[in-house]
Formats: sequence, C-alpha cells, structure tokens
Amino acid sequence: MSDPTEKAAELSDLIQNHEENITHRANRVSKEELRNFPNEDIAAILHQLSPRPKKAGSNNPCGPEINRPSPVVDWMFTFVKAPMPLLWQSVNERAALCVNKLGKFQLRTGGYAVMSHVWGETCGWNTPTSWGPIDAALRKKGIIYSHFIKFFDRCDAEWLWVDILAMPEVFDDMTAAEKAQAETVRTGVINSLNNIYTHADKVVCLDSLLLRLHSGGMIDVAVILCLSRWLTRLWPFAETKLAKRVILKTEDSAFDLDEILSFLYDVVNNDDHRYFPIIARLVPLRPVPPGHRDKTSSPRETEATASQTFHNIYLGCENRNTDIDIDQAKVLFPVLNLKWQTGWTLHQGLRHIADSYPNEKATFQKYCNYRDINFTA
Repeated sequence: MSDPTEKAAELSDLIQNHEENITHRANRVSKEELRNFPNEDIAAILHQLSPRPKKAGSNNPCGPEINRPSPVVDWMFTFVKAPMPLLWQSVNERAALCVNKLGKFQLRTGGYAVMSHVWGETCGWNTPTSWGPIDAALRKKGIIYSHFIKFFDRCDAEWLWVDILAMPEVFDDMTAAEKAQAETVRTGVINSLNNIYTHADKVVCLDSLLLRLHSGGMIDVAVILCLSRWLTRLWPFAETKLAKRVILKTEDSAFDLDEILSFLYDVVNNDDHRYFPIIARLVPLRPVPPGHRDKTSSPRETEATASQTFHNIYLGCENRNTDIDIDQAKVLFPVLNLKWQTGWTLHQGLRHIADSYPNEKATFQKYCNYRDINFTA
C-alpha cells in the first residue's frame, strides 16, 4: 500500500484534473472521507458527471443568465418577489411564506418543501471570465421568473419555501427606517426557522455538482455529496438537522439522505471499512436509522439530550463555513430553538447560547475554538 500522504495527493490531483475550482474540497476529502477508496473507483464516479455547461463565466445548472438591469430586462421579464405585508404576516404567524410554480405566494404550516442551496451557485451571474452576485438594482426587483423556474422545477413540490424570497435583503441605499423594517422582518424569519424546517415535508438539496451526476448508485451520490460545495456551507447544517426528510437531487433522480445512511449502516462493519469515513461525516446530520446502532464514537441523538445535540453541532459544523461572521451564531438558533434579537452582534448571540446551556459550555467552547472565534463560553 502506498504512503497515505502520497495516495491522498494523487487522489486530490485526480479530482482537480476532472473538476475546476475544487482545490480545497479535493485536498480535504482525499485525506478524510474518500481516503479508503481506490483512485480508479473515484475516477469512475467522476466520469458519471455530465460535462459542465459551456457558458462563459458560469458552470452552475441553476445560475441565472442576466446580471445587470436594463430597459430590455424590465420590458421582457417577469419578476417573482414576496410582498412586504405577507412577509410581516409570516413573521407574526411564524408560518412559512411559500411560492408556487406561478410565482404566487401563500402562508403555509404544512404541505411544502424547503429549498436548500448555496447562494453562490444559484444566485451567481455570468461574465466573460467570472461570476459573482447579481447587481443590487436587479435584486431589488426580485427573481426573474425564468431563473426562478429553473430551481422550482427541480424541487418536485407544489409549494416551496426559498430563503432568498422569504427573507428581505437590506440594501445600502435604504433609508434608516427601511433598513430597520427589513432587519426586524429578517429577525422574525430567523426566529421562525425551527417551525419552517420542522414542518416542511422535505428539504431538497440543490448542489451544482450533484445536479450533474447521472447515476443510480447510493455510493456514487455519497461520494459526490462529500465533494459538494453544499456540504461545506453552514446553513445547510441547520436545514438538514431539522428536516423530516432530506432529498438530494441529481441530474436524473432523487435520493433520500436517510436511505443512504441506512445503506451505509448495513454495510459498514468496522472502522477500516472504505465507507466508514463517509458515514462518520454524515451521521451528525441525521438521527441513527431505525433498527441500527451508532457505528461512530460520537454520542448520538437516540434521546434528544442537550449534550448530544451540542456534540453533533460541533461535529456537524466541521469543515463548514459562511461568508457572514454573525451567521456562526445565528445558524444555531433554529437548531436550539432560541430567539435572536435584532441588533445583536456575533458575541452577543454566542453569549445567549452559552448562558442558555450552562452545562454545555465545554463543547460549545470547542465549536468556537474550531471556528477561531475569540469568545469564552
């Protein structure tokens, strides 16, 4: 057997030769989740990814194709945007403000799905050489319907909760009163997320890498999931943790994450099994499948104790990041069913968590230390 460091480097090179802009993920999973796989097996799975779309500046199946406002855009396109009165009503009733295929909104307490995605993939724009956020003047109008339908149709739902529609954005050129109103609504939505995620029929993962996978195999899906950008972002942890079901969409199918975990539990019999690092990565996200016992060394939530919850927060948020520092605290509030307050800083949010769970400060400190947050629980 070759040296593990050398083997990981070879596997990382193989992945990077097949995919662009994946260096960090390739380096990490080659040492961790995929370390027990023969390189030829990973190569065979990568070859099941459909070629990237040949669009300048964009490789994302759900990415929009218009990034700047113009008279042509205003004349030709219909926009989907949630009315502010309904946003307020959703907060007051702690209900999910959902949208249907026609772009019509309705408050729901059940019978809907949540779209889980990476904003940089679904909300990017095209340029000749790169991608980035849609221009603010265009974002104020909402989402262009032709773009909206790209991701709506992939979710297989009559009603869909989408964060970029259900949570108003705060723009720099707003008046102080407008900013305060938007922030108040955003806080209300944050404080409703536990209800929204737990009452949804399913959470649907849309990841640009998975959406290119043409395969019927659970292991193929698990491997590509480990390489996905979705698994590196912080908010999908909360969505996955609280969901009744998590559906992973591929190019031509859909897979239930719990069924993948159940399959892994059936076949993994020791720590040396090639799939063990994958199951260790995924088990903090979901309950142990019925009829199985935990095969990792971590405490599991067979009983919903605070200690087990915090341990799984720590493990489940490893190798996950966010571009907004304060979200490192906010993301835990729906998981712990705590209430955020408008105007809080990152440290004020962390302090509220620590004070609310004084017996879990040691594990919570590990979470903060791992994220290089200068905070003492």
